[in-house]
Amino acid sequence: MVSRLRPRLWTEAVLTISLVALLTCGCITYPHVTRSDAIGMWENSAGGRMEFRDDGRFTATNIPLDPRCTEENDPLQHKRGSGAGTWELEWIPDDGPGTHIILDIFDPKDDSAGYCEITTLFTGVKPLSEMQLLYQHDESGRFRHTTATSR
Repeated sequence: MVSRLRPRLWTEAVLTISLVALLTCGCITYPHVTRSDAIGMWENSAGGRMEFRDDGRFTATNIPLDPRCTEENDPLQHKRGSGAGTWELEWIPDDGPGTHIILDIFDPKDDSAGYCEITTLFTGVKPLSEMQLLYQHDESGRFRHTTATSR
């Protein structure tokens, strides 16, 4: 009876220690983000640009659009757009700090207008040096901060 009880106690002890370690040491910390961290010009490797202004306005040139913002609603279309709109800081559950953008878009090819909601997440090895479009997981969705302030 003693030999059966010993492995069970050992297993319970290991599980208890693991749970305590996970709960106390496994905390993820996110950088503190202020509006000034987002303000300025952000560019990607595909020629896309996003400018966040201090007054809450936003402009974008040649950025990948969320597939839900296209008529086709097809993630394989890789539609790009340009426009202006507004932005604000946002906390993305389970991901951390980012921005929420309402972009008024105009497509000169078919003379259409509409709006697109865009969510970004601050990323990068150096805190707050990169911003990723949540719906675009390749290099064209990664933007780097190129100028500190544009007013």
